Amino acid sequence: MKGRKQLKIVLKLMALELFSSILFALSIPNELFMFGLPLAGFFTLIPHYIALKQARSIKVSCLLCFIQCFFTHIFTSFWLANFKNFAIFTLGASALGTGAIHAMFAILFFMPSFVQKPNPFSDRIKKSFARRESRILWFAAVYTIFEYAKCTGFLSYPWGTLPMSCYRLKLLSQITDITGVRGLTFIICLVSGTAAEFILDAVKVFKLNSTQKQSAVLNFKLCIKEACRLNFNNVAAVLIVLALSLVYGAFQYYRPIKPVKSFNAALIQENYDPWLVQEDAVYIHDSQRITLDAIADFRKRGLEPDLVVWSEGILHFPLPEGIPHYSRYPTDRPLIPFIKETGCPTIIGAPYTINFEELRFSNSAFLFDKDGSSDMHYEKIKLIPFAEHIPFTQYKIVRRVLKRLVGFSSGWIPGSSYNVFTIPLNSNKNENLKLCIPICFEDAFGFIHSNFKKLGAEVFVNITDDSWSLTKSAEYQHFVVSWFRAIEFRTTMVRSTNSGFTAIVDPQGRIKDSLPLFKEAWLSAEVPVYKNVKTVYMMLGEWVSFTLFIFIVFVSGTIIFLYHLKKFCLCYHI
Repeated sequence: MKGRKQLKIVLKLMALELFSSILFALSIPNELFMFGLPLAGFFTLIPHYIALKQARSIKVSCLLCFIQCFFTHIFTSFWLANFKNFAIFTLGASALGTGAIHAMFAILFFMPSFVQKPNPFSDRIKKSFARRESRILWFAAVYTIFEYAKCTGFLSYPWGTLPMSCYRLKLLSQITDITGVRGLTFIICLVSGTAAEFILDAVKVFKLNSTQKQSAVLNFKLCIKEACRLNFNNVAAVLIVLALSLVYGAFQYYRPIKPVKSFNAALIQENYDPWLVQEDAVYIHDSQRITLDAIADFRKRGLEPDLVVWSEGILHFPLPEGIPHYSRYPTDRPLIPFIKETGCPTIIGAPYTINFEELRFSNSAFLFDKDGSSDMHYEKIKLIPFAEHIPFTQYKIVRRVLKRLVGFSSGWIPGSSYNVFTIPLNSNKNENLKLCIPICFEDAFGFIHSNFKKLGAEVFVNITDDSWSLTKSAEYQHFVVSWFRAIEFRTTMVRSTNSGFTAIVDPQGRIKDSLPLFKEAWLSAEVPVYKNVKTVYMMLGEWVSFTLFIFIVFVSGTIIFLYHLKKFCLCYHI
């Protein structure tokens, strides 16, 4: 009988975690709401907090954390299943991996409950965790570190995170130039934890009053009043944090900023199917045709383009060996002479040869100058785990297993250097522009852009191909994840994609111009370039995560030390 009751409780807690996952999926860009429901983002962790607070063991806490993260990943990143034969890795392995990472944090989430249980702890420690503000702060710190761990390292996956729900909250998002996106995670967790404690207190009072003969309306009013009294300090503190963040955000968002220069960019959105294997000539011809339309659009306005940007992976034959090939291919309009004909520096995604005999290539971006020379390129450093980069493929047995399992036995080789390129501006012959080219999901990582900025990059030019996802939510999610880089570094961001979301974002997070998804189109726009500034986030990096990590280590270490010390003293009657 007792076992059934415990099972029933666990199932209820699992239902809360499932509800949390659904709220999470609604809060970020999804198929129903283009840029998500931001308010849902502040509520999504309330069921998670309540469930973890009621967990009676670390095992149950692990199970709850795994379920919450696993289903959040499935609901938010379901489009990873469209990665053909690699779906077993892209969706299956990533869902299990992120769920496992969250489960590993269960022991930290369980810490307040563990301390409150009959244990040989000092009264000071117990009293500290008995306070609502301590539990809320602890929950916010642990969850923030979890998201940092999820977005770091080889298995890093910066999708399905709380900041993604803040895209519409332009004022609040401005604090990321100080805190990075982890600052938003921490604030949302504080709000969710405070709301959860309020709800738990209200429910507790309601149950106590339900035995008395009084109307439900009166009982409800008494519950709210008592919950307000018990949580007044927490609510006031959260409101102060939000108010200060919004005041700073309003200052940054509405203050006038003037560009120090500008350049004319032609962004080419090809909208081809990457799974439809065709000759290079098809993709090159389409890109050339759209490029000529974009240049013609500029010239109608009496302007000359300074830069043409094609999307990721347009060329299939690796460079630099492919330069002679593309000098005469396609036969009716060869690529290199075409670039020379336009007279515009052109960015094109193509493989770069590391070792041709061993078929080792890197996913790269090449900058062709106006004469068609391609001496400048950047090799993608941060590769998608198990999709672009597969560990141990240097061993034949691993390649054989992969070949039989997914029909593919190798991946890209990561680059090792951050390259910043300089191009002359036709609009002003005395001006040059320094740009960097983060490739695909590299635009989701702050440290990548920080290294580019330290080398003098004045604008971020990202090339991406997410068309394989076949979903609008995937395109908008990628954009929202990358959107924060413009604010974090107060630097203009340009995205040129195969199918979307092609856009230009200013340092305050405003979209200056964009193209519709999954349509062949071009964007011929004047891109503003602003004064190169050093933000707090650029100088200090993930200082929020490191500070919270030190806090967690210190508190956990103190608890473990006192636990064993008190146990030792009780054992030997000291």
